[in-house]
Amino acid sequence: MVAFQDERIKQSIAQRSVRQAPEVTTMSAAKKTFLSDEDGAVTVDWVVLTAAVVGIGVVAVFTLMTANQGLGSSISSALSSATLTELDFTTR
Repeated sequence: MVAFQDERIKQSIAQRSVRQAPEVTTMSAAKKTFLSDEDGAVTVDWVVLTAAVVGIGVVAVFTLMTANQGLGSSISSALSSATLTELDFTTR
């Protein structure tokens, strides 16, 4: 009985000490796995969506900025050429 237990212990130690070799994959198998993996697809969608929103915002700001510069110039010239008149509020 003791010899049997000693043999089992030796086998157990021998099995634990032998390391398994990592699984070897070919390049085509790795490429297929990479192309079929969809973990990052949602991230890419959000990045593209965010970039589109930022681009539309930049275009809107520049459009409004150029339109308002012309309006500001018109208001400035109108105010600088305006004259003040004296108002009499006592004759009502």
